[in-house]
Amino acid sequence: VCDYCSVTMSLSKWTVLPALFAVISLAACTSSSAEDEEDVAEGSENAFTEGQLSDIIAQDPVLKALKEVAIADIEKYEISVEGIAVPERDAYSGVQVASGYRTSGLDWFRTPLASYPDNKRWEQGSDIGKKCQWASIFRFEAIFKDPPAEAEEMKRASSWGGSFWSWTDDFAAGNQSIQNPTPVYAWSSGLWKWIGSSGKGDVCRIPTRAMVVGLMKACKDHAERNNGDAKGCRMPSFEASQQYVQQQQDGGAQEDGGEVCGGPPPNAFCMECPGGQYRQVDGQPTCQCCDSGEQE
Repeated sequence: VCDYCSVTMSLSKWTVLPALFAVISLAACTSSSAEDEEDVAEGSENAFTEGQLSDIIAQDPVLKALKEVAIADIEKYEISVEGIAVPERDAYSGVQVASGYRTSGLDWFRTPLASYPDNKRWEQGSDIGKKCQWASIFRFEAIFKDPPAEAEEMKRASSWGGSFWSWTDDFAAGNQSIQNPTPVYAWSSGLWKWIGSSGKGDVCRIPTRAMVVGLMKACKDHAERNNGDAKGCRMPSFEASQQYVQQQQDGGAQEDGGEVCGGPPPNAFCMECPGGQYRQVDGQPTCQCCDSGEQE
């Protein structure tokens, strides 16, 4: 035992010190990366204005084609970018719309080509990932240039000012089929993450307007329970967001007395309500009739 202790002690300074140095180095890199992202929230990054981005697109047919696909239907979760060339311009600057919302920065995740924190360079993305990153930015611009009322309510209810950091889950880099991206979430009280994904076959999944509405409702509730801090709240899935879309299609309306009414819950067996109007609670449809309050 003593011989083992003697050897262990003699080796410790050669094994522990390099390991400690590695841990300190990793912490320094991670801290630097986190500080870079917080800088974006504070406005130190110069995101393109809508006008500047419009001028760039006018001179770049590839970005023009990607924008047309991304904004053709802002409720379309999965889009095809097949037949569009790979954009050469770096998407790091992102965009800040006139209403004050902004997404900028760049992260590549779910890729064999890069690992955190060294995953913020344009050349580390796959060809399809680069298309999807720009498509995600154009979708952001289309949604937030005329922001949902829920987004404005969220800003009033919290310390968040409307800043996002962009990333793409680049499944295409590993020749993988498209998968759902990590849900958009509040990384800190001041900076949220705007996230899309890529997949082989030139496919992207990017947030829809209905998903943004769901995010804002969830984050407002979270902030109200946590002294105005929304950190940790997340965007609902595309499937969950379809309840909001269904409500809009059914002509959801506000009844006297503060009731919110619309269509019934999807796949639910509800008693037929007069006028087909069902009460909504916390933004979710129920089987209660707006005029009678009955439930089955």
